[in-house]
Order: sequence, then C-alpha cells, then structure tokens
Amino acid sequence: MNSNRCDLDLSKGRASKALLDAAGTGIQAECKQKYPNGIQDGEIAVTSGGQLPCKAIYHGALPKYSGPGDEQVNQEISGGFRSFYSRQLVRMFNLKFKKIIFQYGYM
Repeated sequence: MNSNRCDLDLSKGRASKALLDAAGTGIQAECKQKYPNGIQDGEIAVTSGGQLPCKAIYHGALPKYSGPGDEQVNQEISGGFRSFYSRQLVRMFNLKFKKIIFQYGYM
C-alpha cells in the first residue's frame, strides 16, 4: 500500500521514489498505461509488484496534509485517511491477502 499523488508520479516523494527504485520502472509504466489521467483523492490504482516479491501494489491518492491550522480541514483529512485505509483493508481481506505492508510517505 503506497500513498501517492493523484497524478501517480512515483518519482515524487521519498516513499514513492524508494518504492519505484525497489520495484523498478515497470510499475510507473503500468500507472501511465492503466491510469493515463491519474486518479482522484480517495481512489486506488493497482499495479503488479514489479521486481518486488508481492502480487500487487496498491497506490492510493490521499489529500495533502499541510500541517497544523484549520482544525475542521484537519479532521476531514484524518477521517478521509481512516475511511480510505479501512476500505482498502476490507478489499485486501476479501482478496485473501496474507500480508499487507503500508508505506507511508506522501502527506
């Protein structure tokens, strides 16, 4: 599970860049092919595991957290994170995944 930007540019952000380096450029090519217009906040893009020993990588677009400030906005973002991750856990459980790794980077 990789949190990312809506444009699915895996070369941006430390965590996504590390994932791209480990999995290989094929996952970036998959993102461009399958999701040419990117995805919206709260949506998920699925690629193969590339060169990693996993079946799939789930790239989720999440709103950018800009730090302390407007509490209402922060609560909405926090609620969005919980909802997003809960939906993905259910999805992965239904697919009978045995292991899930959450990579947390883009915020």
